Amino acid sequence: MCVREEEAEGLRAFLEAYPEGKPPRDADVMASVWHEVIVERGIGRDALMAALEEAKASRSWQEQRGRFVPRPERWLGEGGYMAYLPARATESPAKRAERVARDVDAQMARLASYGHGSGLLARVRAMVLPLAMNGMRAEDAVYKVWDELNERSE
Repeated sequence: MCVREEEAEGLRAFLEAYPEGKPPRDADVMASVWHEVIVERGIGRDALMAALEEAKASRSWQEQRGRFVPRPERWLGEGGYMAYLPARATESPAKRAERVARDVDAQMARLASYGHGSGLLARVRAMVLPLAMNGMRAEDAVYKVWDELNERSE
C-alpha cells in the first residue's frame, strides 16, 4: 500500500469516527489538512484517533447535541486536537507549564468571545490554572470553575 493510500484510508477512518452531521465542507481542503497534520506535523494516526475519541466525550462537544463541534477540517487545521493529545512523558516542567497556560488561554479566549468581562475572566483563569497544572484538561477545568462560580452566585 502506498503512502497516499494509507493517508486516504486513515482519513476515511477519521471521518467515519467524526461526529455525525459534521462533514467537511470541501474534500480537497480536508485531504490537505489531513496530510499536513499526519505527514508534515508528524502526528500519529493512532494518537489523533485517540484525541478524537476524547474530544467526542468532552462536555463542549456533548452539549446542545453537538452544536459546538467544529467541522473536521477546522478542528485539525486550527490544532483543536492538540488539547486532547496525551502529554509527553519527556516534557519538561517549563514546557508543560507553557502548554497548560496556552490551553487555558485558549479556553479564556472562548469565554471572552461570549462577552464576559476581563475581571471575571482573570478570576476564572486564576482558579483554572492550578487545576489544569494538576492534570485536569483546561476545558474541563473551565467548566468546573464556571459551575462552582454559578452555584456561589445563586
